[in-house]
Amino acid sequence: MMFITTFKSLAFDRRLALAGYPRTFLLLSKVIAMTVASALIACYATAVICWYWDPVRPGLLALGLFTAAVAYGGIGVLLGAFLRNKLAALFVIIMTSLLDTMLQNPTSNAAAGKDGLQLLPGYGPTQVSVGAGFTSADTPYGHLLLGPLWFLLMWALGTAAFFACTRNHLRVPRSTQPTGRLT
Repeated sequence: MMFITTFKSLAFDRRLALAGYPRTFLLLSKVIAMTVASALIACYATAVICWYWDPVRPGLLALGLFTAAVAYGGIGVLLGAFLRNKLAALFVIIMTSLLDTMLQNPTSNAAAGKDGLQLLPGYGPTQVSVGAGFTSADTPYGHLLLGPLWFLLMWALGTAAFFACTRNHLRVPRSTQPTGRLT
């Protein structure tokens, strides 16, 4: 979702920046939209899961799903700022999510417990969501920070690309420029 939003609005955002609209507000609006969309998706997914299954801690499950949506939202913003082809971006998004899921799955990957997997974008949210769904034992709450950390890293790279693509072209009005004369 965030890839398409960023991809389709980039030309319009450039025009707004050229007209003098603050780029910070454009970026802030994307963060707010992504946060609201991630919360709605997490609530919807939790409701569907609760319809078919009775998780032990549905609130924590929703929080885990929210952090996953935020992590992948940040990846979408980054890809939307860099990739210029929808097909290439769709391929990268699908392959990233499939690799992320398959590498963590102990059924399909015998090395699912190896070091380094905790660096994947879905690792923390998956650990929290599975723990919330199946057990009331201690949940690794620190894993909740991994999704937002991925978001922040991807957001920083996407912001740098956005600022590079939407340079501020406004000139300072002549009346406020120093004249160089002493008065």
